[in-house]
Amino acid sequence: MGSFFYQLRLLTRQHQNVVELKTVLKNQLDALGFAMHHSDEVMGQLRQTIALFETQSKELINAIKKHLKSDDTISSRFAELLKIKGLGILTLATVLAETNVLNYSKTTNSWFLTRVMML
Repeated sequence: MGSFFYQLRLLTRQHQNVVELKTVLKNQLDALGFAMHHSDEVMGQLRQTIALFETQSKELINAIKKHLKSDDTISSRFAELLKIKGLGILTLATVLAETNVLNYSKTTNSWFLTRVMML
């Protein structure tokens, strides 16, 4: 697997981590809202951290898009795959980062496209 896909994998995994952490904090904030005792300071910090994670999530999505556009061959293949109804940039980027399927032969790509279209 080339460095392109390793970089893509790092970006998609970091995005997933940020989203999961944001979800944890949102759940804590929600639970704190129903708690018998709560602290405005803690709630404020949770809100600030959630906002930070939202910003990081957007930055990572932009970094993923930029990275995908940096390689013309992969970018054109990626654009073709995005035409499949129901596939979004993050889903497809994650699948590609984890499987490295675009780096294989056309036969493998055809197999992959057939499987994806069956979903």
